[in-house]
Amino acid sequence: MFTSINEMKKKLKQINEENDKLDIDKKKKEKKNKEEEEEEEEEEEEEEEELQEEGEEQEEEKEKEKKIEIENNEINEDKIKHKKCSLQEHEESDANFYCIECKIYMCNKCEKTHSELFKNHQLFNLDKDNKDIFTGYCKEKKHQSFELDYFCKNHNQLCCQHVSQN
Repeated sequence: MFTSINEMKKKLKQINEENDKLDIDKKKKEKKNKEEEEEEEEEEEEEEEELQEEGEEQEEEKEKEKKIEIENNEINEDKIKHKKCSLQEHEESDANFYCIECKIYMCNKCEKTHSELFKNHQLFNLDKDNKDIFTGYCKEKKHQSFELDYFCKNHNQLCCQHVSQN
């Protein structure tokens, strides 16, 4: 069987055109894959940047919270230092004590009377270190050498860990 040269040229031209199309398609796919890879890389970079920004924002938020907490502590300490006596007779007097049970501020005169009347009440001396109102030692006779750790809701008073276990 014989084929003419013209037919062979046509076939060769067709094959070349098909190969060109395949090459073009291959290049398009490679280009598309490359673009997709670049997009993925960009997305990953953006995600990393967002994570970094979130981390930085969280750090900034923590710093703000610390500043606010410090300011609040300073304000609370200042308020405690400058409280007036809660009782009417001495309402112009500066408070030196706070009764945890009664939730009142007292000057020195009122504290003496209050302590005589309510011997089991826990008083907080505002003249001393007032950073933590829950410092001190247990009022239970057996545990007076132990520091306060808990607040007993049943008895409405602070206690040490040994009392809380009973």
